[in-house]
Amino acid sequence: MGIQRRLESDRGPNWWFYGISAGGIHVVVVPFRNFGILGAFGVMALIGWFVAWVEIRNDPRQFWGRFVFGAMGVVSFSWFWYGDMYLVRILMAVAILGPVYRAWLRFSGELAMARRPVPLLVSH
Repeated sequence: MGIQRRLESDRGPNWWFYGISAGGIHVVVVPFRNFGILGAFGVMALIGWFVAWVEIRNDPRQFWGRFVFGAMGVVSFSWFWYGDMYLVRILMAVAILGPVYRAWLRFSGELAMARRPVPLLVSH
């Protein structure tokens, strides 16, 4: 049919700047290529806003803020070097695993937080 796909194993963002991007592609390359310098600035500003939003919500008393902060800490380097799919995948994992983990904490938290007698240390 003569249809060419835009992204192939030998074409795509990693090949746009061959030699510079060997081994990965920085998060700003695709916005720069698609939208120019102003678009790259806008996308990086949105990414900065998102990172700050996650950081501000990191509160030890709030489950979801702490869970998303931890997930972003795990994925941030891969996200910035290898692309946005890492961010999408970690947010999907948070959405799926978060409720399961929270339910497990509620179930096991009763046992883990139960009061136990403290043994007295007797010195002779």
